[in-house]
Amino acid sequence: MVQWIVFSAALIMFNKYILVFYGFSYPVCLTMMHMAFGSVAAFVLVKGGVVKEVEIDAKKYMSSIAPIAALFAIVLWLSNATYVYLSVSFA
Repeated sequence: MVQWIVFSAALIMFNKYILVFYGFSYPVCLTMMHMAFGSVAAFVLVKGGVVKEVEIDAKKYMSSIAPIAALFAIVLWLSNATYVYLSVSFA
């Protein structure tokens, strides 16, 4: 739990630095990099045997997992976009 809070706070501060102070004003691109890193990390954990692989068909994937992934990406995009306009403490 403490690790989650620490890493979450660090990620928020890092995103704010990238978007405002570094001048990279592309929150959608930052969100895509976040999602790509998460996908690669999940792939490595499954193929490395750390997490058990689950078999799922395409219909179940499109009805259960894809909508959640799409909504998560939208939430990340909107939260990253707020750092361009608001302070971290306010957001």
